[in-house]
Amino acid sequence: MAPQVTLFSNAGAPNPAKIAIFLEELNIEYEVIQRSLRKGGPDGAQSAQFLELNPMGKVPVIVDHTNNDFSVWESAAILIYLAERFSPDGKYSGKTLEERAVVSQWLLFDASQLTANMYELHWYKRRHPVKVLDPSIYEHYETEIYNLWSMLERRLDRQDWLALDRMTIVDIALIPWLMLSNFLRLDLKKHPNIATYIGRLEALPSVKRAYNHHFNEFAQSSMEPADRKRDLIRDYRWEIYHRTAEGESSIVRSLPTLEKQSTIQSTSILRNNGIEFDNDMHRTHVRVDELLKVCPNARVGG
Repeated sequence: MAPQVTLFSNAGAPNPAKIAIFLEELNIEYEVIQRSLRKGGPDGAQSAQFLELNPMGKVPVIVDHTNNDFSVWESAAILIYLAERFSPDGKYSGKTLEERAVVSQWLLFDASQLTANMYELHWYKRRHPVKVLDPSIYEHYETEIYNLWSMLERRLDRQDWLALDRMTIVDIALIPWLMLSNFLRLDLKKHPNIATYIGRLEALPSVKRAYNHHFNEFAQSSMEPADRKRDLIRDYRWEIYHRTAEGESSIVRSLPTLEKQSTIQSTSILRNNGIEFDNDMHRTHVRVDELLKVCPNARVGG
């Protein structure tokens, strides 16, 4: 069956996952086309062809083949469009003016506050080329996130879902970034309602299908077997940085709860085991079970 929607994505980016989850929830036939970030080639988000779809040169972008190939970019706008296009009864976006207002305010809160601060923390902790920074940088964004979490914690003390009495596009928008909480070394112990909420979101069949089908390189979370210590490695990616200036050498950096016992000296070992490198971004994301096949001495857990 021809896809109803094409989703332009990048498996290592959280925002496209929101769209994949919602497409699964809506039971929409869709295809995923990966785009390398910051690349201008035919497979890059900076190519002239892709910039026609999104002048920002970012993912996600969708093309709705059921509506004259209409394209939409920005994840919040895409969620609103999909809800109105494929679920016009308002189940996910609000059935009344008041419900739509509540959904809109929380969706904008996520885009402008929660996701924005988690993105910055993610950048400085995991992406910034300077690894030793003034601790005040991390403290600033962590404080902002914890303040926002306190508001979510109070809200979730009264109801199971953030905006309405049922799951909406607001909850779907929150899923990928909240699933990165452990990866970013954020402490959920003082926010039990959020921890329960994350578990509720992770248990959704649409979340499992989206990550299983299209984002295996990304955080698999509770779909890992118990012997992987799921509760400790909710977002368990190993990041492998390939420094082209150093020839075939590589550095394996683990998550806080995944510690390496030895450094893999040659990327050829990884390539021979089917692990691909993004030579533009100088990194790739590898599932723990895949990495353990290559590096069996790696141990899981603290």
